[in-house]
Amino acid sequence: MKAFLRFVLLGFILLVSTFSLYAADIVVPRMEFITRGYSDGGSFLLGTYGNVDLEVLGGYKFGGRLLFGIEEEEIEVGAELPAVRFRSASITTRQLFDTPLMSSYYVGDYHSFADGRLFEERFGTEHFGTRYRGFYYFPESPHYDGIYSIDGTGVSLSSEPLGGVFVPALYLYQDRRLGQGMYGSDMRLLFNLPRAKIEGFFGSSFPVSSAGIYRGGMMLYFGDPETGEFYSQIGITRWDPVKDSLGLELFYFLSEPRVHIGLVSLVLTVFIHPEYYQTVQYEDQIGAFDVNFNILIGDEQISPISGGVETTTMYQPDSTDQFRLDVAPYLRLVTSGVLWDVKVRTKVYPFVFEDAAELYVGVSAEF
Repeated sequence: MKAFLRFVLLGFILLVSTFSLYAADIVVPRMEFITRGYSDGGSFLLGTYGNVDLEVLGGYKFGGRLLFGIEEEEIEVGAELPAVRFRSASITTRQLFDTPLMSSYYVGDYHSFADGRLFEERFGTEHFGTRYRGFYYFPESPHYDGIYSIDGTGVSLSSEPLGGVFVPALYLYQDRRLGQGMYGSDMRLLFNLPRAKIEGFFGSSFPVSSAGIYRGGMMLYFGDPETGEFYSQIGITRWDPVKDSLGLELFYFLSEPRVHIGLVSLVLTVFIHPEYYQTVQYEDQIGAFDVNFNILIGDEQISPISGGVETTTMYQPDSTDQFRLDVAPYLRLVTSGVLWDVKVRTKVYPFVFEDAAELYVGVSAEF
């Protein structure tokens, strides 16, 4: 609790201190804390994951954006206050030469690919991405969220929605993850149709190897939020044609059909883990996949209370226990600007009493 209050206090200080910025809008796009209760060596432990962003926006035609944040895997009571980290900065010029084109100069964490978020920014769509992502589902492995994201210094050229349905984008940058002198380029296309959202991208980085490394993928969403939907992500996160065979282990693959019957939703998620994620190799993830079946009762858009139960089957060939089966009832409460998530995750197979259950309590604020 002390760590949580420190986060809130720091966010308040940052918010107040920036009010003096002339003609700037202060936005807190994300503030979330997830406490995980688990057993380790016969002791019950609590670990808290925190993620807070503070965004400073200014102007429209010549738009500026600064993003600061705090992200900590384990927030400990009595520990030093986590440092505020610079995440990104960008300057955007819209209506370039009186055309629909827009250019941006950016530094740091920039756009992510194939997660649906840019549709919300450019087309004003409702969120349609998967919930099967991030710390809730991957607390001890890469926090999978989208196929790829840009982190570096560079420029982009894109457009306002053409015909209201199409956005092309080109990115050129020095890749911070790969290091100084390593450069990346990516081409991205977004299509926003009444019943479908489609995104495709292709990119490369050089001179990482003699032939460079390559990536590409697509996201597909279609359907009706009232009756049924289908969401999918498929792509290769990193391929070196000199060293890597083009095998299944390189693919990031998520398939998610959703069926809605009144207030009941049935969501089946199949996720195949890639060997590389954000250019980092995870050999223990080769061949790993998850099957998650979610029964949701209620609609958080119209009701303050919703919940259900998830059943997750996981296969990881490099693990001591190759197969794992979890059952997790959960509850979501929506109060004034705050979302509460409570989940009890029980390991049914292999069953070991000492570490059979994990508790997750999440709090996220909407501003």
